[in-house]
Amino acid sequence: MLANSFIYYEGGNNQAVVASDVYVVLGVTNSKRDNYKAGEEGGITPDFVL
Repeated sequence: MLANSFIYYEGGNNQAVVASDVYVVLGVTNSKRDNYKAGEEGGITPDFVL
């Protein structure tokens, strides 16, 4: 679960971004991230966004 960061949902497109309060991404490694970039995570997008 991550909070107060950006979700870049289209690899290579810095305009394809949303800012959410909380989101959960299943199927990726649990590591420290400042922002979530789906293009760098094998195209896996968040499963839950609030």
